Amino acid sequence: MNLRLFSRLKKSVPVSPAAAGAQTDAVTRVRVWPVVHAFGLDISDTSIEAMECEHQGTTLRLRSYNRVLLEKGVIVDGEITDPDRLQVALDELRASARPASFPHAAVVSLPESRMYMHTFEFPTSFTVKQIRSAITFEVEGVLPIRLEEMITDFVVHRSRDGSQQHVLFAAVPVRLVEQYMQALDRAGIEVVAFDAEAVATARALVGARSEPVLLIDIGGQRTTLLVVERGGVHGAVTLPLGGISVTEAIARAARLGNEEAEVIKMRSGLTDQTPVEVRASVEEQLKPLVHEIQQLSRAHQAHFGRTVQEIILAGGSALLPGLDVYLARVAERQVRVGDPFSVPSVQFPKTLSPEDIEWLQRGRLFFSTSVGLALRGTLRGSPERGVNLLPRARRARYLLWRENLTLTVLALLTVAAWTFLFLMLGISLLRAEFASRRLQAEAKPIRDALASARFSSASEQASTVNQEISLISAFSAEQADILPTAERIRAAIPLGIRLVGVLVEIAPGPQSSYRVRLRGVADTREQFLEFEQKIRHLPGVQSVESPLTNLDRPLAAPFALTLAVSLLPSPPSPSPSPVIP
Repeated sequence: MNLRLFSRLKKSVPVSPAAAGAQTDAVTRVRVWPVVHAFGLDISDTSIEAMECEHQGTTLRLRSYNRVLLEKGVIVDGEITDPDRLQVALDELRASARPASFPHAAVVSLPESRMYMHTFEFPTSFTVKQIRSAITFEVEGVLPIRLEEMITDFVVHRSRDGSQQHVLFAAVPVRLVEQYMQALDRAGIEVVAFDAEAVATARALVGARSEPVLLIDIGGQRTTLLVVERGGVHGAVTLPLGGISVTEAIARAARLGNEEAEVIKMRSGLTDQTPVEVRASVEEQLKPLVHEIQQLSRAHQAHFGRTVQEIILAGGSALLPGLDVYLARVAERQVRVGDPFSVPSVQFPKTLSPEDIEWLQRGRLFFSTSVGLALRGTLRGSPERGVNLLPRARRARYLLWRENLTLTVLALLTVAAWTFLFLMLGISLLRAEFASRRLQAEAKPIRDALASARFSSASEQASTVNQEISLISAFSAEQADILPTAERIRAAIPLGIRLVGVLVEIAPGPQSSYRVRLRGVADTREQFLEFEQKIRHLPGVQSVESPLTNLDRPLAAPFALTLAVSLLPSPPSPSPSPVIP
């Protein structure tokens, strides 16, 4: 399984002001989710190809595609020389996409003519940091570049036996990346990854085959050779040789102009229909390519012990008639032209007409790179799935989405917690306010009653009664209890005697006795006299005053008696309760 390692080289490689400008790109919006879908965009000197694929279950389906030819001079040797016309072409590409429109996110290839690639080997004990430091010293010894002027990245593949780490290193000038980013930003295209053209082509034409395959991508000006095994690149060589070189060789041999030579190249190429001297000139031009095929094959055989048995041709110039037969003969290996729609199998939508499908099949090699880019775009987190030559700031935006998501979730939870606290505080304050208003409403009748004249009068009366109760309480505390005497008088009343009044007179201050006045009516004089005698003999009665008038009438005789009763100690009694108005 391939191990993806992301290198920023920020600790070991000095950064120039130009590189710093690109890396502090204006588009640094925080991203809190991974890139889930992107289309592939391949920009070359002569055309722009775009392809979008999507997974439907286990099937890979083409969703949208388009190809737009560029006018001469818009891009020269990978350099954007006319941004305005390029933007027009990009707008046309997106507007006329079929059968569906392209999304905003794109995986974009950078021109091979301006990219530097090399493979290194390191022991499995090397960490990412050690590989980064080692590459810093190794690169400048094998590639004619200065790292401070480059944007770099690398991916690591473990060898089949796990004893080595194969590192594919890629570098591209900062200035070139700035050009493409500005042009694509103006066109409203969000670049999530800058991929290597050759790597994307290998992804589409070779896939993850376990046996080694030599992929030859023949462009207009350069040819890239890659040894691909188990999805990893184990050898990469770039030659200053391409379709234009073949055209010029035919023009020299046939003494024709480039336009006539291009017609011969596309019509007969290396077949028997081409004149012998012209075919010999083309074969001479292709000798460096044959030499590198032999060199890479031998190097892979010597190093890994596995032989490259098959060569796959890619790029527009791979359609040169007879090229596959010629290379099979001189390289002594099986050679075929790649098909980007078969590895993996890409299903065409039913909305495409037979003419569109035929056009795609005939021009399939033009879409090799864009299909490889689109395959990467179908993967969740596509910026992390291979070489990514975006500037550091833009690249971090897509690679650090997990950290950004964590911080965002924590921030949202914090805001939610504070919002909940403020909400509960607000609810508590509202409840207190409602309770206060309810109490005020319940207290209003009481306040009104307290403020009324009737209550004032009742209050004064209650105050008077309370004063009397206080006096009685104070008096009772100093006097003896008279209830026993009253109970004995009540028990002494015989039949025929009716009391109509009892008055107890107790003088203020310490006393030894008190007076009790009895008034009533006796049925007969005899009954009165009997009652009088009982009263005189009651305990505590010191004397009884009975006026003679009590004996005036023999029947229904009214009477009045005055008793002097001695004071007896009384048990403590509870004080009367005050009256509350």
